[in-house]
Amino acid sequence: MLRELLEAAEPALQRAAALMEAAANSKGAVLDGLAKSLERAQDAVEANLQEHLAKADSIVSDLVNEAQAVRGRRPATSAQRAGRAAPGGGEEAISGGSTPVPVTRGSGRSLKGRGGQ
Repeated sequence: MLRELLEAAEPALQRAAALMEAAANSKGAVLDGLAKSLERAQDAVEANLQEHLAKADSIVSDLVNEAQAVRGRRPATSAQRAGRAAPGGGEEAISGGSTPVPVTRGSGRSLKGRGGQ
C-alpha cells in the first residue's frame, strides 16, 4: 500500500525536486543580472552627472564674469578675495555697519485696542 502511494506521488515529487533545483540555480543568475543592471544604471547616471556638472560650471562662470563686469559695484576687499571674513567677522564685516537698523511696523498698538478688528 505504501509503495502504491509513493508510485502515485512520484511524478509530483520529481517536479517539486526539479523546481527546487531550478530555484537554487536561478538565484545566482538573478543576482548576476541584478548586479549587471545596477552597474549599467550607475554608468548612465555618472555619464549624465558629468554632463550636468559641466553645464552648471559654465553657467556659474558666465554669471561670475557678468557680475564682475557690472559698473559701479564696490570692489571686493582683500579679505573677501581670499575667502575670509574681514576683521570683526560676521555680518558686521560684510555690511560695514556696527548697529543694525531697527525695523518698525505699524503703530505698535494691538488689534484689541481697535475695536476687535
